[in-house]
Amino acid sequence: MSGDDERNGKGNGCRDFNAAVEFTKSNLELKVRDKFKNLRAFKEALMEWNVKEGYTIKYKKNEKAKVIAMCKKGFVKTVRREIMVDISIRQAYRAKRLARKALQRDDMRQYHVIRDYAATLLIRNPGSHIVLQVARLDDNELLTAMGRDGNDNMIPMAIAVVEAKRYDSWKWFLIELKTKFGVENGAPWTFISDRQKGLVSAIDDVFLESEHRYCLRHIYQNFKKKFKGKKLKEYFWAAASTGNIRDFKTALAELERADPKVGEAMNAAGWLSRIPAHLWSRSHSSSSCKSDILVNNLNESFNSYILPAREFTIISMFEWIRRKLMQRLHVKREGMQKYQGNLCPNIQE
Repeated sequence: MSGDDERNGKGNGCRDFNAAVEFTKSNLELKVRDKFKNLRAFKEALMEWNVKEGYTIKYKKNEKAKVIAMCKKGFVKTVRREIMVDISIRQAYRAKRLARKALQRDDMRQYHVIRDYAATLLIRNPGSHIVLQVARLDDNELLTAMGRDGNDNMIPMAIAVVEAKRYDSWKWFLIELKTKFGVENGAPWTFISDRQKGLVSAIDDVFLESEHRYCLRHIYQNFKKKFKGKKLKEYFWAAASTGNIRDFKTALAELERADPKVGEAMNAAGWLSRIPAHLWSRSHSSSSCKSDILVNNLNESFNSYILPAREFTIISMFEWIRRKLMQRLHVKREGMQKYQGNLCPNIQE
């Protein structure tokens, strides 16, 4: 399922999936170009089909705009193997329905006690910064701010669940981040983002003098969809990674020669020029910035790290993330306490 399919549903052969009707059929069928009202509706339909057909579903990509699910037959076989009981597909279906109802009840129960959970965290973890504006959401987004520690490892700075990734949500998140860390305007912070909707304006409004860059990996993924070839790739990275403006201009000129403009069609150099250079080229970075990082791999690593928690209910998700991070920080701290070098090991290498 993708946002483009959802927006262009009408007039292209899509079927509006009606869960109230389809879930009552003994032969539930999912068809190519079925259209669902939201991500939750799609996952519920997939779960129903999964149980009726006896497949195990594994999410390869699980994002708001795109989901890739791999399936293999094995639910009934798993029950037989794990508890040595033979069940029919119909029995598996009923068990799954009961389990889902229990999870839905747990979801509501957790929203009812989330203020108690926040209060307990503040008692057990003095110095924590927790802000609650509670409303139960059918769909939500997880916002994160990740930093690098002295050993070049990821360190989580803030996590929030919001209704959507939009300007208001990002601005609220950044204001809370700024308040907690006591950042004054003019402080040389450097942000790297994946060009999320609303985030660029929010950073400009909240962190007035800070540096902001786009992740080059994401820019290049979009670039190579339109402009292919080894030379174009070479000049792209040359323009992005050089530290002086003269070499930057030279790389763009080479890019122009390698892919000259023809008529009204956009060429590679023109496509790149639409993005302000200070957001993607090291040559245009502010002199106050002390980081030369060009990619947002920390957030990619963290998203993969917490992927199993995204299917949990609200408190269960936060607890899973909190415990995993506590374990990680403890292991990293113990390792550094044993280290005898003058420079951190990753920096030394």
